[in-house]
Amino acid sequence: MVHAVARRRRLAESTLDAVPGGATSSESWPESPDDVALLEDEAPPHPAVDALEMPSSNGHRELAPAARLAAAERPDFEKVGLGYRATYAGVGVQLHLNRIRESHGEISGELAVRLNEPTDADESHLFSARFNVSSITSRNSWAKYLNDYVRADWPALLARFCTRVLQAERQGSDVVTVGRRPPRENVDRYALWPTLLAKKITIIGGPGGSYKSTLVAGMVVSSSTTHELIPGWQPRGRMKWLRLDYEEQDEVQGETFEAQVQMIARGAGIEPPDIEYREMYRPLADDLDRVAEIVSERGIKGVVIDPAGPAIGSSEGGWTDMAERFMVAVRQLRTTAIIIDHVAGVDVKAVEPVSKLFGSIVKTNRARNVFELRKETGGTKDRTEIVLTQLKTNSRPLPPQEFAVVWNEKAATIRFEREEVEAPDLQGRLPAVERIARVLRTGPKSMRAIADATSLSLNTVSQTVKRWTDKRFTRLSDERVALLNPGQENVT
Repeated sequence: MVHAVARRRRLAESTLDAVPGGATSSESWPESPDDVALLEDEAPPHPAVDALEMPSSNGHRELAPAARLAAAERPDFEKVGLGYRATYAGVGVQLHLNRIRESHGEISGELAVRLNEPTDADESHLFSARFNVSSITSRNSWAKYLNDYVRADWPALLARFCTRVLQAERQGSDVVTVGRRPPRENVDRYALWPTLLAKKITIIGGPGGSYKSTLVAGMVVSSSTTHELIPGWQPRGRMKWLRLDYEEQDEVQGETFEAQVQMIARGAGIEPPDIEYREMYRPLADDLDRVAEIVSERGIKGVVIDPAGPAIGSSEGGWTDMAERFMVAVRQLRTTAIIIDHVAGVDVKAVEPVSKLFGSIVKTNRARNVFELRKETGGTKDRTEIVLTQLKTNSRPLPPQEFAVVWNEKAATIRFEREEVEAPDLQGRLPAVERIARVLRTGPKSMRAIADATSLSLNTVSQTVKRWTDKRFTRLSDERVALLNPGQENVT
């Protein structure tokens, strides 16, 4: 204990005795893990000296001796995106580490050193380069270099910062005890009930021009304003959104995301919300550090990625590896995420809902909710029916969500209306149980009559009725099928 205190005192005193503009004595540089640990402790007290900026003999900027007591100052340490930032108010510097990677058991990242209150914008950035957080040699090299710009106890600053970073990176997620916790209310689990789970990944896919972006714009405006704009979809709290756009935006009114947001808000009689927007040119995994910083700095709670293809990118590793990398990147944002995706060309004209979206099945496996959106082929310029079919869920199964998108070009508005789709091409995409139920609303029917009315095979009708007997259907004494509760068969 006495030895540790003596060594700590020698470290602090050698720092105070450093020659301005030159290197400190070798005792001030951490030579072992024990020295690093000592620098994490409070340095011994010294008489207060004003930490004023002073000129040095070599013309570089430096601070008065009191500022060199960095070993005694605990920084304002925070996680920013996927990186870390430490602000030393007493010294007037800020350390920001991002693009963190681990290789051969060592953690490194891009470290930028800035002044807190620069006299000129060009002077704020002192230095930035790749930095090995795990290496004492790397810290010493940086300390000697930075000491020529700002006089401070750089070994102590860097040692403390590196220790905090290593602790945070090695810590990982907290362990929680489960098994007896009460079930969470829907208000906690959903961002937009019942379709959009909070802090989970939802994919909405479909052919080009199927109103995917329009529907997602409605979801974003609803969630941003807490107004129920899509009938039956209830926002569970105000959220701030970021749209990551991989498509060129057409400037024609009504075809840009911003124009859609304004038209939807105008159709609801509300002010359009502020939504953050960023054009994207690199795969998300390659640009993740900057996107994560934006999410952290701007308080983003929801992210829209449109479309998935260029956000995934391409590589010799193949679609599966790239899709896995992409989905991991989305999850690292730790926000509610909506990914707009496409279906394979062979599925564009498919009558039944597709089994998976374009590309690797990894996307479907990693997402919590996956939907397919289709619009009717015979829709008009003012009104088009759409149906959203759930392909996969890890939560609450949903029946098909049926709407009409109503455009008013003169008033420049977009509205969503809940209704049963009537377009034959959309009715054919409904599950067999829904198609049978609609036929039975006019009264009981035989199996053959149901098959003829729905264009389903007799075997499919028989199996579906058997599965849903005593749930939605009942068998009469004459073998005809009827609705179990006709009065409760409302619009889904």
